[in-house]
Amino acid sequence: MSVVLMQINSVNRRAFLAGATRAVVGTGGILVALRGSPGQSAERVAAVSRQPIRLHPDNPHYFLFRGKSTVLIGANEHYGAVLNLDFDYVKYLNTLQAQGLNYTRIFSGNYIEPYVNMGSHWNIEENTLGPASTRFICPWARSRTPGFEGGGNKFDLSQFDPEYFTRLKDFVSKAGERGVVVELVFFCLF
Repeated sequence: MSVVLMQINSVNRRAFLAGATRAVVGTGGILVALRGSPGQSAERVAAVSRQPIRLHPDNPHYFLFRGKSTVLIGANEHYGAVLNLDFDYVKYLNTLQAQGLNYTRIFSGNYIEPYVNMGSHWNIEENTLGPASTRFICPWARSRTPGFEGGGNKFDLSQFDPEYFTRLKDFVSKAGERGVVVELVFFCLF
């Protein structure tokens, strides 16, 4: 589990926490769980919910998400939630929501962990970043050329795979319905 713990300077602390349901104060910072603002119109709530996450204008150590100050807290070990067709991401997102978590990170598909037949050194069972060769989906369509190291055909980098983008859009949409912010990692240095 990853926890983002940010420092709130003492000048803005009281005003900032006015929107918090609870705050846990410890050495080095405050972890905040937030509530909605009472009395907001349905139109205002809908407009705010369409805004992207951004830095809080009064305290850039925090984010503003859906009109509320927020800290991102998540369990981020399921980087392959979209690219692994065997992974039940709806169950995962429901679990995040049920546990009060609001953040996840996924990889775009340009990096996967080695398959067993590729000499996997991670030795992780049911690794979401190590899908079975026939259960891996990424932004690029398979070509007609055999020889992908993980099994099946190589990828045609000039053609996108619409099924991948349908799955990605569904994941992000379902995450949004649950108040979960998605970080999409485009490049990985491993």
